[in-house]
Amino acid sequence: MHYKSGDYPGVKTLFIALDSPWESGYIESFNSKLRDELLDRELFLHIDELRYVADRWRLDYNHYRPHSSLDYMAPAAFAAKCLEDGSTVVVGTGAPCAAAMLAQKTHAPDLVILFEVGGFAPILPTMSISVGDSWAYYKVVTATSMDEIMEACQKGLVDYTFIGRA
Repeated sequence: MHYKSGDYPGVKTLFIALDSPWESGYIESFNSKLRDELLDRELFLHIDELRYVADRWRLDYNHYRPHSSLDYMAPAAFAAKCLEDGSTVVVGTGAPCAAAMLAQKTHAPDLVILFEVGGFAPILPTMSISVGDSWAYYKVVTATSMDEIMEACQKGLVDYTFIGRA
């Protein structure tokens, strides 16, 4: 469905010019943190070193550190809090998997986890490092395909879908 700006009184379209990132408070806040916490503190001698250190910083920023916008919770903990007992969630690896596992262990023991590539209701004694990892299929009810998982989402048989870059 396509909405036009006139569909909602008082709501206007905000245009941010491509060459004006300072017009977006979100990206400016992120850029400031990236600059202060990573770029100004490190001296990179090789591109591979930059990639490795930047990836570690990204994982910390996206998964573990508290965010003021999430009531000072880490993203995975905030997402886990949103998952309800008895519901069904499709997850990817990284924060999505961590959130689902945390929810199962804290307040949603009957949360049904489906991996995006087909692992249906695995028992997760440890976090899967990739969606194709054997832990994603450990004691599964059934192993299916990504097509069938996505079809279940389309049919409304899944309550939550939480897929993100690991």
